[in-house]
Amino acid sequence: MKRVLFVDDEPRVLEQLQQMLESQKDPWDMAFAPGGEAALTLLDATPFDVVVSDISMPGMDGAALMKTVCECYPAIVRSVLSGPQGMEGALRAVPVAQQFLPKPRDPDMLRVAVERAKSLSNILCNKLLANLVGSVKDLPVLPRTYLALKQKLAEPDASIQDVVRIVEQDVAISAKILQLVNSAFFGLPREVSSVRTAVGFLGIDTLQNLVLSAGVFTIFDRLATLPGFSCEELQAHSQLTAKIAGQIPPSAHVRGVAVVAGLLHDVGKLVLATRAPAHFKRALEETEAEGRPLYAVETCLMGVSHAEVGAYLPGIRGAAVAGAGSSRASSPPGASAGFFGRGRHRVHLEYFGASGCGSRAVGRIARAVAN
Repeated sequence: MKRVLFVDDEPRVLEQLQQMLESQKDPWDMAFAPGGEAALTLLDATPFDVVVSDISMPGMDGAALMKTVCECYPAIVRSVLSGPQGMEGALRAVPVAQQFLPKPRDPDMLRVAVERAKSLSNILCNKLLANLVGSVKDLPVLPRTYLALKQKLAEPDASIQDVVRIVEQDVAISAKILQLVNSAFFGLPREVSSVRTAVGFLGIDTLQNLVLSAGVFTIFDRLATLPGFSCEELQAHSQLTAKIAGQIPPSAHVRGVAVVAGLLHDVGKLVLATRAPAHFKRALEETEAEGRPLYAVETCLMGVSHAEVGAYLPGIRGAAVAGAGSSRASSPPGASAGFFGRGRHRVHLEYFGASGCGSRAVGRIARAVAN
């Protein structure tokens, strides 16, 4: 049974929420806190799996609460609720919130969000790694890419096309932008699987706020002690995989989701390199010494590979959850975990992450799209 904590400073709202979710009492064990401080008191006393908090609260708001939960209870799935007027607060929560849900609250939307979290938690059954992945606030970006993006966004006549060309060069920035656009917060009727479309939807002003927000991105300068791993090579490999995926014959939509999956397929390596550098370093060393695939060595050493971590991260931060009436709301819980696209066109990141490069990668890409 999943334990879910709902947080809101208005008692009337909590009462309405409790009544609205009455039918969920069997699969969920629910608790309600009238604010951030009260929520932390409950978290200290009782383990929870999911925290769903309003973003706009006096004292400790939702962003501050999620920051504390991320630092102290990283394995808990963190969701924030916000309306259109709460965009500023939602952007402040971007580094630490994993799911963004819109107001007004909808029981089906919340049900899918929580059940999806349950499904994703099965991917990372290893408690240590669940904590490591849950503690991710940022993903490292290449210094030149980050600086180029900042400079371009500062130009008064910067175009969307110019920004897209820079964003597409970096895995971390692409992942964060797609996460935000595809969150249920925006209530889009379909999943956005194109960096160009995502950038166009957010616009220059929102992107500028996102890029300049403290803690959203960090410059990639912490991995000098990891011989055998290069962020430059990872970026180049990811871009090459995306280009290969873009040559797949089917429809433009299928190619689009495959391109995004190819671009993000090694994002799990960034997580392990920054959150578990000692384990990742050993895996790299054994891979080099023994000639075994990296994902196989990682599984032996840690119980999970970068492919599974990579599937989990965009799954928990993505947008399979949608509001009532949306075509995505009817998807079975967890069906989109780690996926891009819908139905038979879904492409799972784990196909890419464990496939390495060369013909095996192309073969897996083709099979994933065809099936």
